[in-house]
Amino acid sequence: MGKIIKRIVATSFWDDPKVVDKFTPEDRYFMLYLMTNAHTTQAGIYRLPYKVAAFELGYSTEATRALIERFEERHKVICYSKETQEIALMNSLKYSVIKGGKPVLDCIRADLAEVQSDDLIFKVINHLNSWWKASTRTVDHEIRNLFIFEFQRRKEAKEINNDNDIHNDNDNDSNVATNRGTIRATASTDAVKSTIINDEFKKLWSAYPNKKGKKDASRHYKAWRKEAKTHTFEYMKARLDAYNNYCANGPSWYHPMNGGTWFNGRFDDELETEKLETKRIEGTGMSPEELLEKQRKAGFVTNNEETPF
Repeated sequence: MGKIIKRIVATSFWDDPKVVDKFTPEDRYFMLYLMTNAHTTQAGIYRLPYKVAAFELGYSTEATRALIERFEERHKVICYSKETQEIALMNSLKYSVIKGGKPVLDCIRADLAEVQSDDLIFKVINHLNSWWKASTRTVDHEIRNLFIFEFQRRKEAKEINNDNDIHNDNDNDSNVATNRGTIRATASTDAVKSTIINDEFKKLWSAYPNKKGKKDASRHYKAWRKEAKTHTFEYMKARLDAYNNYCANGPSWYHPMNGGTWFNGRFDDELETEKLETKRIEGTGMSPEELLEKQRKAGFVTNNEETPF
């Protein structure tokens, strides 16, 4: 006997307003089938031909097709690809992941690699994007990144293939069709990429020490990110961490730059980090400032007296 896979159905399913007010008894049965049948995946996207579902439900193929259409067009809780015969449960990842961890993420990554329909992956991203971003759970943000990464990976592979087709195909009509397909795919991916960069900037800005110049800072960051593949969020985050350290431990007279200035190339300024190391007075383990403060508290030095350092 093969490995037994268990799917979790939250008891809140029966209290959901849509289930209570909109679902018929048949709808509830069908929804439970979609969430628990043997073809389901952790990612919530899997292959389900009409005939297979009809056989397992005990319905006719036409009745099953009508159910799928109703759930897609009326209830809007699934999307179905007739081309690949795959189905996406739009809210599955809201309830099916109890906790994160490498095994869960590896499972979803493997599931996404098996999905044939790029469009279903994109629709899930669009549907869950706001919920993912608002979630306080790290795992939800990690899952969002997996979906976006998989979609971008496919888009880049298609662009390479389309470029080869354009160079090798002398049929003008075919070239036009290919170009139109590329334009549509590019538009979808550009929207996803723009969302990623916006989210990156929000994280950076929340950590930036001077909140002035946000609009210009956002514009500069987006332009910088699109200039080269080496311009990554990780690089900018490392530069910001170093800058925050400099602002906190550097010269007392230094004040953080306007955000619009720092993000406009000043993040690459060389920081004199060697000066940030506080000099310790031999035998005391304290900095000059710490020793002076200690002497003042003990009454050995007044605020008007000079110190030997």
